[in-house]
Formats: sequence, C-alpha cells, structure tokens
Amino acid sequence: MNCTLPSFETQSGSSFNFSADGFVLEEEASEQISWKHVAELAVYGLVMFLSLLGNLSVVVAILTQRAMRTTINYYLLNMAVADIFIVLFCMWVHFMNVYIFKASYRLGAFMCRIEAFAKMTCLTACVLTLTAISCDRFVAILFPLHAAARITKQRTSCIILVIWCLSTMVALPLVVYSKLYTVQFAGQAEVSYCGSSWPGEARWSPEISECVIAYPTRKLYYFIAMVTLFFLPIGVMLTAYSFIIWKLWIHQVPGEFGNARSNGASASGQSSYGGMQYNKNNSVHNRSKKKVIRMACYVLLAFIICWMPLQATVLYSQIRDDSHKQMPAWFSTFSSFATFLAFSNSLVNPVIYGGFNRQFRQAILQLLRCRPTRVQATKMRSKRCPVCITPRNGCTDLRAANTLLQTISEHMFFFHRLTQR
Repeated sequence: MNCTLPSFETQSGSSFNFSADGFVLEEEASEQISWKHVAELAVYGLVMFLSLLGNLSVVVAILTQRAMRTTINYYLLNMAVADIFIVLFCMWVHFMNVYIFKASYRLGAFMCRIEAFAKMTCLTACVLTLTAISCDRFVAILFPLHAAARITKQRTSCIILVIWCLSTMVALPLVVYSKLYTVQFAGQAEVSYCGSSWPGEARWSPEISECVIAYPTRKLYYFIAMVTLFFLPIGVMLTAYSFIIWKLWIHQVPGEFGNARSNGASASGQSSYGGMQYNKNNSVHNRSKKKVIRMACYVLLAFIICWMPLQATVLYSQIRDDSHKQMPAWFSTFSSFATFLAFSNSLVNPVIYGGFNRQFRQAILQLLRCRPTRVQATKMRSKRCPVCITPRNGCTDLRAANTLLQTISEHMFFFHRLTQR
C-alpha cells in the first residue's frame, strides 16, 4: 500500500505537486511579457510607493508636532508603523515572488520565515489597535467623567506596547514552522519554495484509496487565531461604535442642552451671553467628536473590506476537509487579488486620516512641500516680536486678539445696559 507525497502550498498561494517522475509547479508562468503583466507591475509598484510615502508622512507629522500628540493620534501612529512594516516585509516580498521570480523562491530562508510572521504580526497589531481606538472612544463618549483618569498618553503607550508583544507572540509559530525547501530531480533544474513544516498525521482514506496527511495543529492554530484575533474583535468594535453612534446621533441626555438654554433665558444679560457661549462651545465639541468617530468608522470599514477576502482564503486553504486535493482553478487568481486588496489597505489609511482631519492634511502637505508648519513659523516670529500675544499652544493669530476684544466689548455693552436700567 503506497502513499503518494502530498502537495505543499507556498507562501504565494501556488503549490507543488510531487510524483515519482518529477514535479509540476501549478503556476501560470509565461515567458512573454504582456501589457497586462506590465500594468500589474506598475499598479503594484505605485501602491507600494504611495503606501510607504503616506504612512511615513503620518509618522513624521505626529512626531514633529506636539499639537497632534493625542491618544487617538498615537493609535493612528501605531497603525502607520504597522502599515510601513507591511510594505517593508510583506508587499515587496510578495511582489518579487509573484511577478519577478515566479517559479522559484530566491529570497532565502530568512525572508521565508519572516514573510508569514510579519504578515500575521502586523495584521494582529492593526486589529488590536482598531479595537483599542473603539474602546478609547467608547469610554470618552459614554463615560466622559471617567475619561480624564482612564485615557492618558502614558496608558496609551503601555497599551501599544502590549499590542506589539501580543502580536509577536501570536505569530511566533509561523517562524518556527516556515521552511525553505529545495527540490531537484534528475534532468531538471533546482527549484526552491517557501512552505510550512507543521507536524502531520498520516492516515489511510478508503474514499480515495490513498494515504492522506492531515495537519490538525495547523488547523487549530489558524482557527483560533482568525476567530479570536479577527472576527471577535470586529464584533467588539461594531458593538462599541453602535453605542457611540446611538449616543451622539440618536440619544440626547434630558436637560443636557436645556439647562444651558434655561440659564441663557435668565434675567442677567451676562448669564444669557454665557449660555450662548456654552451652547456654541458644546456644539463645536460635539462636531469634533462626530468627526473623529466618522474617521474611525471609515478606517474600520476599509480594514474589513480589504482584509476579509484574504482571511476567507486562508480559512478555506487551511481548514478545508479535502486538503489532500489540489486547489481549485480559481483559487490562485482569487488569492492574488485578495492579497493585493489586503496590502492596499496600507494606502487607504493615510488617505482617510487626511480626509477627515484637517490638521493631518495640513501637516502632511507642509511636510511634502518642505515648509515649516504654521505653529513653527509663528514661534519663529514670536521670538523676533516679544510684545506679541502668544496663546498657550504657541500659535500667534490675530483672530485670537480680535475674539478677545469682541468679548470685552460685548461684556461692556451688557454692563452698560444693566446700569441704564
């Protein structure tokens, strides 16, 4: 009773099918370069370049400007770092394997072990960071009295450190079980491929009359990782944002704004002005909260759309019952598309940051133009002008002085009317 050797899946989604006479690489390799191939190379290269440029701009903008060092921006900084790692350790490796080398893995044993490890680490870090953002906003909006004590920069830094430690621990098995294989048969060229070496169990299958090797440890690992570190956090985030949206857009606390209006309707003209200012400031604060929540929701939506197809292909390839059979014809094409879509998320994120945050947009544009920011330029002017009025954030603006003068004049007007009575 002879057992045939199983097929081995490579990191790029293709597979080797071994037989007694030789091997066949199931890869649609073509020696001729078509316009389609050139277009794919151009698009992939453009996505890599723009992803690296956009995320580096986000990192530099947050690190060089104190006004942007908030807890939310710290999490976005962490997302940008994870996206940079994806570009450096995943995107170009996949690009070289699929579009340049094709039939053989030529990046060495080190990159073979690092590629899958980096992909799992960065994916887990992104998921946990998005979950931390949702929890941060959940506490800040639904429990504002506890937000000041629980949401601090020091605690945020500790959470980010825990995220990377946990992500690294989750991905460690992929370093252990990733292996570079080299195969050479008589009369054929030597071929290397990056595969996995998970412990397997051989059993006889009466249905196909062959010896089949199953990998229960690998199936268990991917099932637990995908459920607990992808689907479950997404459920938590959707629940948190549902409560947040209900709080900001649907529910209104009784008396929250009515008290301000009643105070504004008091006999004192000064208190009326104070009530108007309270309503105005509260409205601006709520608009700012809603803008942050919109940005976070769009980041989460983009993450789900970009990464869900790849997770579906991973689950299908790792947990299917007929693992002894070759992959369907559509799997290689769909897997390549899903991988490209997942990597494109690194390009989408900086676009969302800039689209919903004017501070991000201005900082990134000024970095690309190599010009000092408004804050930096104002500080330079304030050093030359010691009599300038400088607010706490260091930004000298004539509008601040005009607002102060207008407030004083309004108070004087109310005081004049009271004295006339």
